[in-house]
Amino acid sequence: MESSRPAALLARQRPGGYPYHSGHSILHPSNSTAALTLAIVLGLTIVVNGSAQAQTFDVLHSFTGSADGASPGAGLTMDRGGNFYGTTENGGSSGPSGYGTVFKLTLKSSSWTLTPLYSFAGGNDGANPGARVIIGPDGTLYGTTSYGGGSGCGGNGCGTVFQLTPPMNASTDALTDWTETVLYQFTGGSDGSLPVGDLVFDAAGNIYGTTAGGGSSQNGVTYELTPSNGNWTQSVLWSFTGGNDGGKPASGVIFDSAGNLYGATYVGGTYGYGAIFQLAPAGSGWAQNTLYSFQNGNDGANPAGGLIFDRSGNLYGTTASNGPSGGGTVFALAPQPSGTWVLTVLYALAGQAGGGPQASLTLDAAGNLYGTTYKDGADGYGSVFELIRSNGTWVYADLHDFTSGSDGAKSVSNVSLDANTNLFGTALAAGGYGYGTIFEILLLQITTSSLPPGTVNSPYSATLSATGGVPPYTWGVISGSLPYGLTLNANSGVISGTPTTAGTSNFTVQVSDSESPPAKAIAPLSITVTAAPGFTLSASPSSVSVVQGNQGTSTITTAIGNGFNSPIALSASGLPSGTTVSFNPNPIPAPGSGNSTMTITVGSNTETGTYLITVTGNGGGVQQNTTVTLTVTALVALSWNASTSQDVIGYNAYRSTTSGGPYTKLNSGLISSTNYNDQPVQSGYTYYYVTTAVNSQGQESVYSNEAAATVP
Repeated sequence: MESSRPAALLARQRPGGYPYHSGHSILHPSNSTAALTLAIVLGLTIVVNGSAQAQTFDVLHSFTGSADGASPGAGLTMDRGGNFYGTTENGGSSGPSGYGTVFKLTLKSSSWTLTPLYSFAGGNDGANPGARVIIGPDGTLYGTTSYGGGSGCGGNGCGTVFQLTPPMNASTDALTDWTETVLYQFTGGSDGSLPVGDLVFDAAGNIYGTTAGGGSSQNGVTYELTPSNGNWTQSVLWSFTGGNDGGKPASGVIFDSAGNLYGATYVGGTYGYGAIFQLAPAGSGWAQNTLYSFQNGNDGANPAGGLIFDRSGNLYGTTASNGPSGGGTVFALAPQPSGTWVLTVLYALAGQAGGGPQASLTLDAAGNLYGTTYKDGADGYGSVFELIRSNGTWVYADLHDFTSGSDGAKSVSNVSLDANTNLFGTALAAGGYGYGTIFEILLLQITTSSLPPGTVNSPYSATLSATGGVPPYTWGVISGSLPYGLTLNANSGVISGTPTTAGTSNFTVQVSDSESPPAKAIAPLSITVTAAPGFTLSASPSSVSVVQGNQGTSTITTAIGNGFNSPIALSASGLPSGTTVSFNPNPIPAPGSGNSTMTITVGSNTETGTYLITVTGNGGGVQQNTTVTLTVTALVALSWNASTSQDVIGYNAYRSTTSGGPYTKLNSGLISSTNYNDQPVQSGYTYYYVTTAVNSQGQESVYSNEAAATVP
């Protein structure tokens, strides 16, 4: 049972299409033709299919409709001791038809105990709290009631802002020990009516909130309560018109670091389907700026939940209706350098209009988002979901689908996270007694947040770990890929193998437990593989030409890096027959870079030609190669007797491949000695030589006798 109030009263409780938690229909405002000035960007998501019991779900309390309350219509607030505080819209000392309660949930001896702190009487103290209580700077509780606080608004009262103070010496019977103080009673006029969202304090101790009704246009207000000498003074910061500025805010406001306020309206905006607004201090007043107007398209419609910030200044929120899959959307709104804001749809929820999220999202330390839905989910009774940030995308995980049984139904709660990242929230209806539940979801979590780096050609092993759920677990990679050479063992969660390629691999792992159906959790991870510690070899010069019977040299240089600390032993292969190579020094010492002189000795009978010598360095289990091109050439050494003629100043040498000529002169200038080396010559050829003498007048003698030489 969601509420025992008469249907006529329910119709008055959420005027103008505002979503009443107790199940009335949601009205959809008419469209508008004004132009959209902000871009809509569809975010990429991956879906992990969930199930009705996808996590370890526990009911911590089923409301009985009596002193503990009925119909918890808001989330929980956790104190530093891990205790939770919350409200119910109905129930209390008057039974299921009562006016609601404030309660405390405490963990005692491994079980949770609910203690009512206050039961509303429906008079001046207020009635039907529809928002959370918050812990103020003084450590006491502050909240709102949607009704009560006088006889206005058709005799139901227009709502209150209240404070609950614990006794100096609390007893076990806390129901009668807490004291309620009404800080403000709304009149339903310009000051507003129907306060429904969470309150927020500024640094000076002032309270800020919203109402869904009242104001100059009966479309709600944003207000401030200022303390002074034990009293509180209300001032309206903005009165919504229902036009471009929005109307009927269904949630509270939040501050940014500059002191600006942000919130959402359920209707209004350029298209009539709700808006995101900013209120900025301006002189003695506040300036309103509409950041985004919903179009009832892919972006969704009617944002009923509040907003949250991430560390980068982006806003996150939800819409209750429509979007591509009909069940509302989860969106991000990012500020731009130009001063505009761009909306990105992170995920489109499947379901019915108005069945989407009714409360704000929750952000964990890793940047993942958690939320609830009112009537979406596999059974149409709402759900709890997670959006996981993974390598630039968002992965949707269904954490629980309400069945309208003992687990509850129709959650309009945000969820709270404890120190172990377990989720706590409320369901408005069903449960063991039909009046709603408080639930906990013990999340199956991958606790591995990073993986060690690897090295090319070196064995690698790392074990993934998880908590929660029901072991044993099953592991897999659902997007991206492991580094080449590595595999993930599905049963042990061990990533092992020998990586073969340097670089960074990004991937998403999923773990499933042994529930039926299984719970699932995912996590984005990466492994960076670096090149093996080692060295490089180079040769200078890399081309050496050697005449048969002579030597040539090349310097072999090692560049040692990545912590390599072993001497480098050098060797050579690919040598022609009759050729030897030596290195000095060998090995090259380490650490650091070094040189070795490579001496190539070519035999006198080594066949001429071009050869590729491979020089190999080995050290510390690492091998590197470089190459030297060796060209072996041959020559014919000529010598003759000096001429006895007068005035001879030099000689010419001639060669022919045919005995008796014709001959071709070899030298370009006179040969001053009686020796000459003819090169290059080719192996297997026979050459024929003659010489002449030349005097100072340039006169050349006749050819000498012919000499022949055959090149091996």
